[in-house]
Amino acid sequence: MARKTKEEAEKTYFALLEAAADLYSSQGYARTTINEIASHAGMTRGAFYWHFQSKEDVIKGIWENHAYPGFNPVRQALISLPEDDPASAFRVQINRLIDVFARDRLVSRAMFIIIHNMEISDKEGDLHQFLSEQHQMFQDTIATAFKSIEKAGQLKANMDPKVTALSCLCLFVGMVEKALLPFMELDLETEGKELFASFFDAVLEIEPQRTKT
Repeated sequence: MARKTKEEAEKTYFALLEAAADLYSSQGYARTTINEIASHAGMTRGAFYWHFQSKEDVIKGIWENHAYPGFNPVRQALISLPEDDPASAFRVQINRLIDVFARDRLVSRAMFIIIHNMEISDKEGDLHQFLSEQHQMFQDTIATAFKSIEKAGQLKANMDPKVTALSCLCLFVGMVEKALLPFMELDLETEGKELFASFFDAVLEIEPQRTKT
């Protein structure tokens, strides 16, 4: 049998990735089998193993190809906020990130899979380590932003930047999860931004800025 071209191989890879993401989000990670992923993609089990070693390997692919490209530009902006007014820039970037999750199906679905449908039993496994690293990267990014805000004198005196960053992260993850659950009604672009406006008003010293309705 002739070897697949690079273009054909990539097409197969992304078809399997899409099929897995669809199944993981609809029926859960643990309940999805490799045979189901291959069948859903119109492929064989052999095709799956040509591209992935396991279901866990697919999760890494979903993050790297669906979630990270949408998140990384915002991350880069957050770790290099302007020194003169980092708080205002932080508001802009968080709203930008909310827009990404609200408008980009691949990003929002990837996040839903990772924070809601992951039933990881092996706490010492490679997948657990990988996801822990991505979570830590997100947390470190927010913490770096709040350190810049504190340095500029824009964080309220009674607020610890590390605790504030963790609170911000928990709010964001919880908000995205609620917005993506099928029985919840939370509009990220309006209600989500309002939630963060209230949070910012509570922790920042600069004049409150609310989203327009």
